[in-house]
Amino acid sequence: MIKIGLTGGIGSGKSTVAKVFEILGTPVFYADDVAKQAYSDPTIRESVASHIGNHVLSEKGVNKEMMRKEIFSNEKNLAFINELIHPWVAAQFASWRKQHLKQPYIIKEAAILIESGSFKECDKIILVTAPMEQRISSVARRDNISKEEIEKRIALQMSDAERTKYADLILKNDNHFSMLYTILQFDNMLKA
Repeated sequence: MIKIGLTGGIGSGKSTVAKVFEILGTPVFYADDVAKQAYSDPTIRESVASHIGNHVLSEKGVNKEMMRKEIFSNEKNLAFINELIHPWVAAQFASWRKQHLKQPYIIKEAAILIESGSFKECDKIILVTAPMEQRISSVARRDNISKEEIEKRIALQMSDAERTKYADLILKNDNHFSMLYTILQFDNMLKA
């Protein structure tokens, strides 16, 4: 089994690329979605409440708006959440991976695949990039937040230039983006 990491900055289109591979029959582990489930774990909830406060928690897990404010305005809170959630997600990925042992390859989609260190579990890395204005527009539509707020989030993430150093394949999500071309590039990466 080949383990492929799929990453890109906020609004780059990595989730769309992941969905295409999923439609084609490739198992995809959505690390960011799984991370949201961590807040239902009593141990995680207790740690968050004692470090950040109960105001970021809800009955269903986490109050996204409050959590965003806490972690995107305070680097210590962001570091704390990353150190708390990433090991939990890694354990979920290990369990999920065992369910797909007969697959020729699987994909782990994660926004901070490299920053979290989980890229080390992957055999190949795909990076999805997009022009900055396209990213901002995409996130503004999706999350209904201001350009300034999006720029703050982007500034907290690793740059595409830095991510490129880890990538085996770079997919440029721009006006010339083609899923067929993406699949051909993916096939060539696997043969390399």
